[in-house]
Amino acid sequence: WREMRELRCSYGVRSFGLQPCEMLNAYRSKPDGWLEDIYEKHVASVRGKVAPERLLEFNVKDGWEPLCEFLGLPVPDIPFPNINDSSLFIQFRRAWLFIVYAWIPLCALLCWIIWRLLQRIMKMLFPASMKRQAEINNNNKVKSL
Repeated sequence: WREMRELRCSYGVRSFGLQPCEMLNAYRSKPDGWLEDIYEKHVASVRGKVAPERLLEFNVKDGWEPLCEFLGLPVPDIPFPNINDSSLFIQFRRAWLFIVYAWIPLCALLCWIIWRLLQRIMKMLFPASMKRQAEINNNNKVKSL
């Protein structure tokens, strides 16, 4: 877990010049649009450092053509991969929420099943004491009425 936290806290440190964990924790206290401003500064910095003929500003929605043209390669016959579509993220989120929240009712159901099984086992092992307990419960109900 520590390695995961270190990795998450490194987001934006080298590329945007952020402090460690700033993207994870400090965004709540930042004004709206602060990350967009940092991103635009980063893009401007890259544009200033790289010669225009060596820089490709690529949008994955454009597909193979601009990428292959920039690299001097033929366009492949296969479709451009686009696995990061929103429907995939929605499906992943639903699955994650099911995994996270399904254990609560499942644990409750499991506890109820175990309790009912233990009641049956107790009735089989100690029938007289269970009848006596039922009589006591019935007498208490009658007295309370």
